[in-house]
Amino acid sequence: MSGSLENPSRPSADPDQEICVCFHVSRRKIENFIRLTRPRRAAQLAECFGAGTGCGWCRKYLVALFDAAAGNQSAEIPDPDDYLDQRRQHHQEQVAPSSLNEWTVSSAPEKGYDTR
Repeated sequence: MSGSLENPSRPSADPDQEICVCFHVSRRKIENFIRLTRPRRAAQLAECFGAGTGCGWCRKYLVALFDAAAGNQSAEIPDPDDYLDQRRQHHQEQVAPSSLNEWTVSSAPEKGYDTR
């Protein structure tokens, strides 16, 4: 079956899709990490096999998974081919990733995360 039960026209989320391609961290690993450790901030997902600490491309998707686990929204992750195409384009544009601290502090207040 190609669609989810909620929306048959939309592809199901693949739990084995790599979210952090740099460190080969899958959606399943991230979701299990969130479920088991209950991180207080999205930046703590870096403790899950280094997710988000490589090129920085996946950070917005890590935040989306974190928010989805908190019940704030659903995690919109592109299908694997689109995801890799977008990441490739990101690298071709040579967008310099911000440091993990800048990412955490700059996005934390607007997302309502505790920055203490």
